[in-house]
Amino acid sequence: PVQAAANHVDLSSLPAAGAIHWGNLKGERLVVFSDFQCGYCQRLTAELAKAKVHVEERPISIFGAASRKISEAVLCAKDPAKALHAAYAGQAPASAKTCKDAKALDANEAFARANGFAGTPVIVRARDGAVLHGYRDAAAIRRFVAGFRSFAPRCSLRRSFWPVAAPALAATSKAALPAALPKGPARRLPRSMPGRPASKRLTRLTRIGR
Repeated sequence: PVQAAANHVDLSSLPAAGAIHWGNLKGERLVVFSDFQCGYCQRLTAELAKAKVHVEERPISIFGAASRKISEAVLCAKDPAKALHAAYAGQAPASAKTCKDAKALDANEAFARANGFAGTPVIVRARDGAVLHGYRDAAAIRRFVAGFRSFAPRCSLRRSFWPVAAPALAATSKAALPAALPKGPARRLPRSMPGRPASKRLTRLTRIGR
């Protein structure tokens, strides 16, 4: 049977070798599984640069032996990051003797198969292993990077959270509302606003506390 594509993965089994690091090395780290012959992967590089993230790119060979050959040439280049961008521009480094790091590409391939990555690109948020399948623009990448940070110790229930929060909130009484919200030591309700739908008021609920 075909392995279903994972939506969350454990990156700990991947070796340090087999990856090309580029972008903003002080930014959020995203692990990108890609193929140098993939047009969407090429387009994604520009969006990742705009999003100002730290990219850990791990080539896999979706398009077979030709892709593997390019991946080895890039990984073994004197400047792998520069070679990566050249490869996407159709100017892959001249083939040379393989290096020891090229063997780590096998680990990338095995990881992709084990997690059902049948296409590229695949973006993984390194801090928690959350997976985003396919090409995304810079705005979507930034939203992915910021994912779940609305649950910080001091936060508001924003509209992006509403589809999840609304059913639970609507089913509770005023006294039970705190139990439906994310955990925290103190919460308060907004003042009554006659004539305004409850959903408009509840979007302003605030959780306070550290």
